Amino acid sequence: MELLFFLLDFANYLVYNITTINEVMMKRSAFEKIFWDSVDAGINPHPDTYTEEELCAYNPAVPRWFIKQHVAKRDAKKKPGC
Repeated sequence: MELLFFLLDFANYLVYNITTINEVMMKRSAFEKIFWDSVDAGINPHPDTYTEEELCAYNPAVPRWFIKQHVAKRDAKKKPGC
């Protein structure tokens, strides 16, 4: 009998979490659409245009060496012929 209650609780847990994940993904896609629309309209800057200093200021928890590495890779991709 305890196993039955456990399985029912587990099934309810799975159904709730699947619903929650779907809702989060729907909200995320809506947010992304609004963000990219604002980038296209010129309201927000494109994420690839932030300088190293800006990224460090906006993301203080991220190690500076990682941001430097990211910016170097990003800028290398922008150069023609690379």
